[in-house]
Amino acid sequence: MKNRLGIFKQNKATMVLICVYLVIIAGISYAVCYFSYEQRQGELLADLDRQLVRAAAEYESITENFWSIYIPVFTDGGEGQRTLRSYYTVRDDAELTPLEKFALKEMLLQMATRDNRVQWIALYTDARTINYIYYSGQNSLQPMSEDFPYLQELQEKKDVMEIYGQKYKATPYGENRCVAIAGGVPEGAGNGSLLVGYDISVLQQICSGHQTFASLQFDVAIEGRSLFSSGESAYLPGQSLEIGSSGIFPSDDGRRYVQVSDQGRNGTRIYYSVKWGELFRLSHHNTPLVLLVVVVLVIISFGVYGGILQMLAREVELIRTGLQRIGKRELDYRIEGNFNQSGFQEIAEDVLFSCGLWK
Repeated sequence: MKNRLGIFKQNKATMVLICVYLVIIAGISYAVCYFSYEQRQGELLADLDRQLVRAAAEYESITENFWSIYIPVFTDGGEGQRTLRSYYTVRDDAELTPLEKFALKEMLLQMATRDNRVQWIALYTDARTINYIYYSGQNSLQPMSEDFPYLQELQEKKDVMEIYGQKYKATPYGENRCVAIAGGVPEGAGNGSLLVGYDISVLQQICSGHQTFASLQFDVAIEGRSLFSSGESAYLPGQSLEIGSSGIFPSDDGRRYVQVSDQGRNGTRIYYSVKWGELFRLSHHNTPLVLLVVVVLVIISFGVYGGILQMLAREVELIRTGLQRIGKRELDYRIEGNFNQSGFQEIAEDVLFSCGLWK
């Protein structure tokens, strides 16, 4: 190894060529790693974007469905409208009669059958001491308890339509996570709200269907308030999120890459986020292999180059030794050896010929 290093050091041109070679190799390695990184990151984000489209479509479907089951009840002019008008306008501190419960249940059943995601429908008005919840799974109508998770929201409701974030709601057939949408009562039909609880298990399944990222989570937020999150806790960047935008935002666990869906109305933002460090690491999935290949090629190149230089040095040494011995009038000496370079063979023959020793 010392001899080879010595050969390299003896020729400045050789050192220059080596430096140029290393610079070229470094440039090519950087370009390969960069494009590999960009390609891999593009593939990962494209996969997440497709998942985001599905999640946004599912959420938008829920909000759009609310109007399709809510408006007909107050506009059909039938028995359902009369039942609700009576419920919201007649002040009564007693429970509904069995006949009233049956009529109300039939009307709410018609609403629930329009979408199998409807878990329950709650009716709330200040005019009544006892309000009711219809459970679609059992087709039953039961009084609203004081621990109803959305009771405070209903009491403080101001807008015609309001969306309330996910909560666990105990039902007669289990505890489920749901998102609730509240609609007001049309003018002249009394005062109160109609609240529909939607099953979000499909949305949750869509948002948890990617196994590559450990830190991936999907969120739905409106005006800085979380409506849905697939993570243990909601991630709210605390900065304005533009529709269809992406960027890196600070979080409690470092920085996160955020992509916002191009869907979303009335200030709603649907987005996913992953830790930037994890995305960066996974994007460099092929980088170690590329660097290993480059290192192996460099080692092989230097090994071959060093072997060639050593071979050349050995043949030059043969010619130099021959010249020295001929210079000492050792006229019977012959330069013998196998020269791999044809030029060296010719030089040796010319030296012997000029000294009259070549026959």
